[in-house]
Amino acid sequence: MKAYRSRVAVATLLWSATLVGATQASTLATSVVMVNNGQQAGCSVTNIGGSETSVDVRLINAAANPVVPPFDNCNNTPIAPGTTCAVFAYPNQQVACIVEGASSRVRAAMTVFASDTTLVAVVPATK
Repeated sequence: MKAYRSRVAVATLLWSATLVGATQASTLATSVVMVNNGQQAGCSVTNIGGSETSVDVRLINAAANPVVPPFDNCNNTPIAPGTTCAVFAYPNQQVACIVEGASSRVRAAMTVFASDTTLVAVVPATK
């Protein structure tokens, strides 16, 4: 009986630890950003925390279909504290940004640049 209680206690502890980890992660998203005339949209993700973190950043179109980005330095790469990574769409592509696994110390926004690299708009990602 004692061994059974120990196993139950360990299983409960492991289960509750997974819940704590899950509640700290969240999903951030932007609306679809309309671009034209050679403008380019990109999702920027910044780690404002004190330790490195990893996120899954996806771009989707207005039909919620995945968009394959030509540039991505966010996925499969930990983001160091105080640094930003980005995922960009092709010029003239209407996209939204979804950041999954974001901790409370991660911020994200969709940025739109003109063809001459002038910043046109910034759309913050929200929960």
